[in-house]
Amino acid sequence: MLIQFNYRRKVKEQIQEEISQIKPIENYQKNQIKELKIFNWDQKTGRYIWDKFQIAFQKSILYIKDGQLIRTDQVNDTFSYQDILTNLDQINYLNWSGNYGKNNQKDGKWIAKWNGQTLVDIGGDYQDGKKTGLWKEMIKNIWSKAQVFEVGEYVNGHRKEIGSGEYNLQSQKIGLWLELSVSFCDYNQITFKGEYRNNQKVGRWNTFFLNQQIGGLYFDEQQGGSVKIGKWIELRDKINKDYLITFKGEYKNGIKVVQWDLLIKGIWDEDFIKIGGGEYNYDFQDLAQGSFKIGKWIELLMRLTFIPSSFQTDNIRMGRKQANGFKIGTIIIMKNVKIYKILSIIRGIIFCVDVLIMIQMEKWFIVAKKNLQFTSVISFKERKMEDGTYTKNLIIVFFYVVVLVIIQMEMRFIEVRRNLQYIQEILKMGQKLADGNNQKEYQQIGGGLYGDGGQIKIGKWVELDERFNEDKQITYDGEYSMKGLKVGRWNILNLNNEIQECGCINFDDDGYEIQRSENTPIIYVGSFKNRFKIGRWDIRYKGFDFKGNQLKEYQQIGGGTYCEKNYVKIGRWVELDEKFNKDKQIISYGEYNMKGIKVGRWDINYDRQGNREYKQIGGGSYDKEETGIKVGKWVELDQQFNVRKQVSYNGEYNIKGRKVGKWNISDDRLGNGEYKQIGGGSYYKEKGLIKIGRWIELDEWLNNDKKTTYSGEYNMKGKKVGKWNIRFDRLGNGEYKQIGGESYDKGGTQVKIGKWVELQDQFWNCQQVTYKGEYNMKGRKVRRWDILNLNFENQLCGCVNFDDDGIEIYRSENKSIIYVGSFKNHIKVGRWDISYKGFDSNGNQQKEYQQMQINLSIGAQSYGSGGGSYGEGKDQIKIGKWVELDEGFTWLRQVTYNGEYNIQGIKVGRWDINYCKKNESEYKQIGGGSYGEGENQFKVGKWIELWEMFENYAFITYNGEYNIKGMKIGRWDINYDQSLNGEYIKIGGGIYREEEGQIKIGNWKQMVDNIYR
Repeated sequence: MLIQFNYRRKVKEQIQEEISQIKPIENYQKNQIKELKIFNWDQKTGRYIWDKFQIAFQKSILYIKDGQLIRTDQVNDTFSYQDILTNLDQINYLNWSGNYGKNNQKDGKWIAKWNGQTLVDIGGDYQDGKKTGLWKEMIKNIWSKAQVFEVGEYVNGHRKEIGSGEYNLQSQKIGLWLELSVSFCDYNQITFKGEYRNNQKVGRWNTFFLNQQIGGLYFDEQQGGSVKIGKWIELRDKINKDYLITFKGEYKNGIKVVQWDLLIKGIWDEDFIKIGGGEYNYDFQDLAQGSFKIGKWIELLMRLTFIPSSFQTDNIRMGRKQANGFKIGTIIIMKNVKIYKILSIIRGIIFCVDVLIMIQMEKWFIVAKKNLQFTSVISFKERKMEDGTYTKNLIIVFFYVVVLVIIQMEMRFIEVRRNLQYIQEILKMGQKLADGNNQKEYQQIGGGLYGDGGQIKIGKWVELDERFNEDKQITYDGEYSMKGLKVGRWNILNLNNEIQECGCINFDDDGYEIQRSENTPIIYVGSFKNRFKIGRWDIRYKGFDFKGNQLKEYQQIGGGTYCEKNYVKIGRWVELDEKFNKDKQIISYGEYNMKGIKVGRWDINYDRQGNREYKQIGGGSYDKEETGIKVGKWVELDQQFNVRKQVSYNGEYNIKGRKVGKWNISDDRLGNGEYKQIGGGSYYKEKGLIKIGRWIELDEWLNNDKKTTYSGEYNMKGKKVGKWNIRFDRLGNGEYKQIGGESYDKGGTQVKIGKWVELQDQFWNCQQVTYKGEYNMKGRKVRRWDILNLNFENQLCGCVNFDDDGIEIYRSENKSIIYVGSFKNHIKVGRWDISYKGFDSNGNQQKEYQQMQINLSIGAQSYGSGGGSYGEGKDQIKIGKWVELDEGFTWLRQVTYNGEYNIQGIKVGRWDINYCKKNESEYKQIGGGSYGEGENQFKVGKWIELWEMFENYAFITYNGEYNIKGMKIGRWDINYDQSLNGEYIKIGGGIYREEEGQIKIGNWKQMVDNIYR
């Protein structure tokens, strides 16, 4: 995983090679998947890391990453492998749109979008599938931090002139060119300038960074192409946003020869510093054989990182021996162990990586000297000593600069003086760090052996995680086989922690991963043989602090041994509950025999506080006859035992492992270890496992918010019979009161019969909802079941209706308005109530339902009625007194109609119109009139009616008269209560013709929809 000088090119070639192996799409089988491994920019570490994604070929191309589909592209007849995207930013954000012409060829204008936004002027025209005319197109490796475009002309699909150079008729580059580096982006603005001849680089090519020349190289034109010659300065292809790495050496006929040096400098430094390198060997008589590395080398790990914002470096080095270009001998991975990593030691030379000296150093030194009375300042240009070391004073200067940069970024300069005491404390710490940095050196943290036969790893190795950095110092410790395959157990270590082991990965003898345990609260660490667990296995847990934050380090809390012969658990074991978590920290102690069967005493321990203080709360014995059955006295825990349900069961097992006799159920209500009995009963002694007699059982979901029990009787066959009560501890004080229940049949069928009160499945303290109704003799719910909420004074909050076969035919609940009543033969009969759940003054819906209209108030008590009665016939007709809702009833239009139906279901007599203002509960009459006594339900006489758009902000009524035929006649006025106080003023109206009715005559002032707005 070493980054070579031409690493970027190799990565690119690797990707192209993988893509080129893709056959034409039509030859691909459905669901075939290709995996690509690419370099992707990691925003957090500011560097490239390896990343993987998959391409699935179906009727379209699917891009998949981490198991998630991230893009789908349609496939047509002209699709080729060049159309496959290998850049994650392009996969996520880039889309092209345009038209297809004959033979499904691209035709006409095509445009590009990035992250859903159209890129202005990007794209061009196609003709018969070939680019033509003026184009503005993206560089091939465009991504979020490299938004670079080229402009030029195409003729018949060939480039004529584009970007910063020219093409000939064969689309070959000619003349002077300005080109971008492959990894050009905001952080790596590297360009190359030189000459092309027939698509081959020739002569001098200069390298520029931020438009300043930093290197150069020569190409020699030879038969068959051009080759590199002479002294060269090459850039490391993979970038880091904070420094530049170059390789300096010599080419002879295109191959590297003699000494090549590895150089580094911060992007704001003036000079490069040599930090590594080595020598190439070659046969000068046969240069075609190439060159290879020999002797001592110092190279960069791919994971080299640098984090200036925290003034830390992770300069990782590898010292290695090479022979004939193959790595042999020991590889040592070094890491600077200083607290702030200001100095790094390489080949005995100490150098300083200047982190924040990018900011006008001379100016900052003056500020430091003026405000902090610092006298030992040396200038930026004087920082390096003749012997290649750096003085301690420079470290202090550097620390001053850091402090001032932070302050200048976060506050005005004048505020610096107010913080001198704080700054001086930091400087003391800086002095201390500087003293320590002069004494500490690099510490070996990894490495291993390469075999003599080639570049394959063998034997013991310690490797670094792909994203190794200051905050994530993860390494992998394990072994390679002689074939270079990972085998056996690889331990995962976190060097940041005192207890470093944090997981493991297990491989079989063929290098296939068979288990991985990491990045979870619980990890299991051990070894395999023939894919079976063997030897010691440890169980470690990363718990939580009192604030609920997960701890960083794992602690061992369990484990034991697997037999290497039959692969079963043997000897002493500490096991975790199968649902072990931060709220259920339960472990069991005991022993397995040589056959992997539990024997003897097993204790159950519980950590109540999460502080790893486990105390025994249960347990018992297994028989010694190798049957693994429980015998004798036992204290068992409820299956859902946790901090909110600390329930245990105490009783006895017979020699056959069956529960017998009395079993008590106890609850630690306060979580302090004091258990009190809240239930229990007896098991049949002869047969066991069969409950008999009186029992108090717990609700399956009992916890601190749902303290519910069921008490009743079992017959001798273990069937519920007779009356069973449901009790609830509403206050959580141990006092259970009956809230429901009723009877089972006495025949032992466990069928509910008669009237019952049952609990809603989601019943708990804040939602005490019950269902009250009746079961028939077949155990089916019939007729009306009321829904009650025990939290409220007005408990009724809905109903469910069933027919005689137990089939639900109607449900009214969880709405602003509910209708509660009964059915007969699927027809509404008898009394039906209408209730409404209104809103408070803040617009929040109230919790309790109220009937629609208050008819009578005596003191603080109100008597309401909403609804009425249906007849018993088949026609479902309303009869008698009714309070009905307006069809447009809402929070702002709480209008009801109060009157009477005759036995034919026709409105007769007086009907009042009542209204309740928003945020109030009292309904007041604001209109109404009378219906005639005939069968036609005609309005007659004087009426006050509401405007169609009447509501809280539009109190508008119509006042006038109906004749005996139900037609409007005479004068009708339009009145408006602007102040909502009952004082109406006339704002319009007119006259209807007396003889015919309903015909307007004369002058009229009529309403329009928005008159009140």
